Amino acid sequence: MVTNKKLTVLAACISGLICLVLLLIKVYISISYLPDISGSETSAILPIQRLSDGLPIYTDPEEPTFLMTQYTPIYFVIGSFFVNLLGFEGHEVHKIFLLSRLISITFTLLACAVVWYVLYKRTNKNVLLSSLATFFIYQVLAFWFLTSSRPDSLLVLSFSLFVCSAFKALDQKNDKSLWWIAAIFFAVTSFFIKQSGAIHAISLGLFLIYTKQWKIFLKVLGFGILFFTAYLFVLPTSSMDVFFTNIIGGVANSVSWGWFYDWTLEKLLLQFAPLLAINFAIAGISLTRRDNLYYQFLAICSILLFILSSSAAFKVGAGVGYFQTYLVASVILITMFIHEKKDEFQLKNILNISVVNTYLVLVAVHCILFVYDRYTKSNLNFFTAQYIEQRDIARFLSEEKNLKDSEYVYICQPDNFNGYYLNHFLYKNSLVPFPDIVYLADKNKTFDFKELNKLVATNRIKYVVSEKHKEPVTILGQPFTKLNKIYSTERLDVYQGY
Repeated sequence: MVTNKKLTVLAACISGLICLVLLLIKVYISISYLPDISGSETSAILPIQRLSDGLPIYTDPEEPTFLMTQYTPIYFVIGSFFVNLLGFEGHEVHKIFLLSRLISITFTLLACAVVWYVLYKRTNKNVLLSSLATFFIYQVLAFWFLTSSRPDSLLVLSFSLFVCSAFKALDQKNDKSLWWIAAIFFAVTSFFIKQSGAIHAISLGLFLIYTKQWKIFLKVLGFGILFFTAYLFVLPTSSMDVFFTNIIGGVANSVSWGWFYDWTLEKLLLQFAPLLAINFAIAGISLTRRDNLYYQFLAICSILLFILSSSAAFKVGAGVGYFQTYLVASVILITMFIHEKKDEFQLKNILNISVVNTYLVLVAVHCILFVYDRYTKSNLNFFTAQYIEQRDIARFLSEEKNLKDSEYVYICQPDNFNGYYLNHFLYKNSLVPFPDIVYLADKNKTFDFKELNKLVATNRIKYVVSEKHKEPVTILGQPFTKLNKIYSTERLDVYQGY
């Protein structure tokens, strides 16, 4: 006879197996030479290369090399630490890509382990329910793929630890609990992983105000300021004005409804509408429950995270990555609620159990089919050839042309990743290493790139690399003049100014 437990065990086994396959796919792709597995991987790798070589990652965006580092630095610091620990050189590009990808996989798995622990404690040690919820989170994170080789993976881990610390503090029911200090530490840390993490500290503060825990609020506020100040001095932030110019101006992109639809509405709000509706219903109920601070805390977190994420998602370049911490908060809240109300909602009924388990299995199957289809469409042999070709160009410039650190190389990067890896092989020399960011900043008049135009007009850029048989122009549309072609490969031409 089929029982509720057997159905749930079967669903957990299928879901867990799919998680394992997803993990294997992620590792396999990480080892490959696929140029960009996260949508903006280069924005994480280049700062790691620079930090590991003792170079600043926050510089004046209006001066050569027109570098803009969009994110706060903790992920880059961790990445560069391991680069130096393992003895990698900055020009060993694939090794650094692989390292960052494996670091992100590790952070994501650790985040899921923390979530499982939190749920295990809050559901009276219900292993099956905790596992199903955690599997669901990992599958969706893999489906969105934005925790791959990006600070987002560490942000999800930091948020998970933030929730765990807050729950530990609530367990102790003590104003003097050190777990409150741990909670604000992880909240402030989140900001220095990625700016959107600032909402974690705001959520904690609003929760303490909402529940009128004034002594704890003042203590958390004081320690929050202390941790924030300490990070500013300890981390490689350069000067304060340059640091904040990068992390604020670098993400001040224009707003686009079309971008929001393609990258957020279609990929999240429509596909996971049932999850969103259930979360908002439970969050609304939870805010009125004065008897349960855990629910109120998660309700405030999930609501604020959703508002922030939805607002940020209209920005060009944004996507479902902003919803990753919201996913964690909402799933924890829903799982706790289901466990508490399972009798009231007849969740022991075999039909209801079948519906829930079927939904979870379908989500798992959907996620793995999407990920498998996305990566199997990639011609990995082609990208390996690209990597070798661009490495050869870097060697030609370095060994045969004696490229100096003070000489600039402009790499025209079309959409097919020609020049993508070269940008990293020549990380000391590359002018405008993030051309899409410069393009948007110029379009929105966030920064003035007249110095770039002067460099081109006065022929002070030593080398230019462009797609084969195409006239080289800057990302701002300015053509280069007085160039001699000195080297060609199957896909790229290399020019020298004269």
